[in-house]
Amino acid sequence: MNSTGRMNHYHVCSDPDSVLGIPVHSDIQMTSILYQDGAGGLQVLKDDGQWVGIRREESTLVVNISDTFIALTNGILHSSVHQAVLNSKKDRYSKFYFYGIDNTITLTMPLELVTKEHPLKYRPFTVQEHRNYLMENEIPLHGTRSALADRSR
Repeated sequence: MNSTGRMNHYHVCSDPDSVLGIPVHSDIQMTSILYQDGAGGLQVLKDDGQWVGIRREESTLVVNISDTFIALTNGILHSSVHQAVLNSKKDRYSKFYFYGIDNTITLTMPLELVTKEHPLKYRPFTVQEHRNYLMENEIPLHGTRSALADRSR
């Protein structure tokens, strides 16, 4: 298992529509936990293609599950495609905690999630294999969810 903490500082931007703080992506590892200050800025892509801002509430954390959960739950759970936008009025600070597994451990689906109605969708893989696949095929970060489908059984 591995984990990483990080703090991001996004400066005020006079034209926030012209640049992103963090580009569109979904997370590869297991989970990420985010605390964002009052400036907000986290946006999630809805199924209809619209971006929605995640309202910041006092003492609230945002928990994202990752691409690996798509495969580990046989397609039941999905990661979120998200981005961070800049603010034209005030600096933004956010704190992240990323939790992951060893990149070399083979991930397999629990057999309880494989049924006649929901046959096995993904072959076992390691996080490193998934990363390599993305790089070798030049799949952008926001395409990681669909890349798992490309590697299905």
